[in-house]
Amino acid sequence: MNNNNMQGIRQISPEEVQQQAQKQFMTPEELQKTQVLNLQDVEEAARIERLTSKKPAIIVAVIGLLLLTFGTTFQIAKILSAPKEENSVQKRENRELVDEVPLAVTKNLNCTLTALNNPDGTDAILNINYDFLEDKLTGFTKTFTVTPTVGNPLGEATVQKYIVDYQAFMNQQDGYNISVVPNDKGIIANVQVDLNSLDMSKLPQIQQTHFSTSVQYQLNTPMETIKSDMLAQKFVCE
Repeated sequence: MNNNNMQGIRQISPEEVQQQAQKQFMTPEELQKTQVLNLQDVEEAARIERLTSKKPAIIVAVIGLLLLTFGTTFQIAKILSAPKEENSVQKRENRELVDEVPLAVTKNLNCTLTALNNPDGTDAILNINYDFLEDKLTGFTKTFTVTPTVGNPLGEATVQKYIVDYQAFMNQQDGYNISVVPNDKGIIANVQVDLNSLDMSKLPQIQQTHFSTSVQYQLNTPMETIKSDMLAQKFVCE
């Protein structure tokens, strides 16, 4: 045989020879079964390819749905939290506004005059506690205490006379309250005045005739004016 011709002929492997021989000796049924199996293999491969080709699209759709859900949730949360944030800002602004408004300053001036061994046989203490708003008088409380001087027989008679005389001063008014109570062997006369409520035109004139019941200063009298006056009368003020 010519070597050149043999080089142009493809060598057939033993396996191929065997497969060709098997096909030649297959019955029609066996050949049809083989073709059906091959067709099933082809269909399975096509199904896998379709699933594989759809998978990226499904993943993209799921991701898009998740993003849409999170985006909507974020917007809803933002809307729900907006009123709270506005309320917090409003409360903070209101609190700052209140902090900016200065509070009214109230003050007290406590003045005391002590008189011992008086000629009428008594020891007396007059205490006046003045109330001020922004250094302007708003009211006061007077407390007048009278007791017999120890060893002076005139003291008890003087105290009894005070008890009788004070009956004429027991005139209660809006903004003006007076009381007289016993204290050991003496008495305590207490007068409370609210100048914002008191109508001076209705206050009986007799109240002005005794220092323990009188209203010496009008509403809004400056604190320094009262203090100077008290010190000039030998009161001790603090």
